Amino acid sequence: MFTKIRKEPLTAEEKKKLKFILKVRLIIGSFFIAPLTVLMFISMGAVIVQDITNRTADGWTYFCLAFLLIIVLLIIRFVIPFYRKSLKNLKRKDKLVVDTIVLSVKQKLTGKGYKYVIETEYRYLDSWSITTVMQPSLPFHEMHANMSITIHCFEDHKTDILYIEKTHR
Repeated sequence: MFTKIRKEPLTAEEKKKLKFILKVRLIIGSFFIAPLTVLMFISMGAVIVQDITNRTADGWTYFCLAFLLIIVLLIIRFVIPFYRKSLKNLKRKDKLVVDTIVLSVKQKLTGKGYKYVIETEYRYLDSWSITTVMQPSLPFHEMHANMSITIHCFEDHKTDILYIEKTHR
């Protein structure tokens, strides 16, 4: 077993990049996602309230009500923790540096492009479910079995990885 895990302080460049990432995520959320969500809630909510107060509620009214409830639950389950973790990343002082070995690489061609699932001794890396914050980073298509890599990541945040580099033994 080759995996070695150590803590190192975040560099000034990494802190700066994390701040930039949070700003971009907040801009996208506040200018694109939030207005569309609010508009949907206002329009559907007004129709639901009107149908219920006029006593003309039908199946579509209850469907819209259930749809809005599901949207609220999804926002609470996924969106709020995502922004909370991004904010938590700004307050961090150190990172994990994990020296590990690639055990297998699976490449799948889908309608959206290539998806890579990298199995290492430390953890699985799914190219569609993680964000590599710093560039340049080792591209997924260049990884192969028995390759030594170093993953710069956070202890309790599996989505954002600072960067991955090839380790020279």
